[in-house]
Amino acid sequence: DDKRLRPLMAAARRARLDAYKPLPALLTGTEFRATIWMGFGLIEALEAVPPQDDLAGFAAQVLARRHRRLKRAGAMIELLPPAELHALRLDAKRLRYAAELLVPLWPSHHARRYLRRLMALQEALGLANDAEVARGLVRGLRITGWTLGVAEGFALAGAAGSRDMALEAWAGWRAAKRFWQDG
Repeated sequence: DDKRLRPLMAAARRARLDAYKPLPALLTGTEFRATIWMGFGLIEALEAVPPQDDLAGFAAQVLARRHRRLKRAGAMIELLPPAELHALRLDAKRLRYAAELLVPLWPSHHARRYLRRLMALQEALGLANDAEVARGLVRGLRITGWTLGVAEGFALAGAAGSRDMALEAWAGWRAAKRFWQDG
């Protein structure tokens, strides 16, 4: 327990507690309850919709559209600033959720490989984003001097190589066969 880190830990603890203060009011508020009820209503409405005649065709269109969006957004991945890498991660997450839901329509090793590579990409982009978020949180603690240097150094060390990992995961994902396509 280094005495020099105590101000950092205290500042982080205060920031965490301050961030949680509005949560009880939010969870017991009318807006949250209304959102939950709207979700139930949406589920009931979706259950009332007759199933698509061509589910595989519809699913392939959804996957192709999300795949293209991710591919287009990451076309210059080597040059993307942190905020755009985060947006790319969100696109990967949207594609992953759709793929996980629809992959049973195409049970194959290609589908499993595609999902593994997509998950690796999302994870690598998440690590890169976590480092940037950590640096921002450290700056928000309003600490100075040696303690600030240690905290920022720790955040940077955690992100070491994250951009390279994201580039490698991107190449792996790009090479994966689009399992929803014929052939």
